[in-house]
Amino acid sequence: MSTSLYIHIPFCKSKCFYCSFASYAKKDHLIASYVEALKREVASIRGTSIDTVYIGGGTPTYLSSDQAREILSVVQYHHIVKKNAEVTIEANPATFDLKKAEALREAGINRVSLGVQSLNEKYLKFLGRPHSRKEAFLAFDILRQANFSNISVDLIYSLPGQTKQEIKRTSRRSWVYRVRMFRFILWRSPRDRSFMKRG
Repeated sequence: MSTSLYIHIPFCKSKCFYCSFASYAKKDHLIASYVEALKREVASIRGTSIDTVYIGGGTPTYLSSDQAREILSVVQYHHIVKKNAEVTIEANPATFDLKKAEALREAGINRVSLGVQSLNEKYLKFLGRPHSRKEAFLAFDILRQANFSNISVDLIYSLPGQTKQEIKRTSRRSWVYRVRMFRFILWRSPRDRSFMKRG
């Protein structure tokens, strides 16, 4: 029986219009205390043999390199992370540079789940994403420079007015970067009507 560890980081650069996850923008003053509490919780149950670690959010790459490293160090110190374990972090293209990517790689991250969602500026704006198409492509380049070979990409489909050809183009453009996996997320219009007005 395999054991997986999920670590939730609820902080973001900004809150996307469609997001229903437990995540918060403009709460930076809470990050340090949250990280300390998280480290205590991870250390409270010791000696677990772990097959996979997944750091999700929120936007985990909104943390500083040192904060992410501290969390992983506590996991590695108090638990048995298997040699071939997959250690994933969710990333937003607008929240890391080469220096941070390299630090995450050195800390033990070996897979990045990149929240691109779209490579169309119109849809990025509609979704309230904090990154641009250009920043998404730059993020791919940075991850390759940092020697990440296991990259997955989240893409939202069935957006208002979106065609199959647009989805195919986005997939092909991402595939150039040797993406290992695509996760296609079906768009569902939020109940909050104000969202549609913002779009």
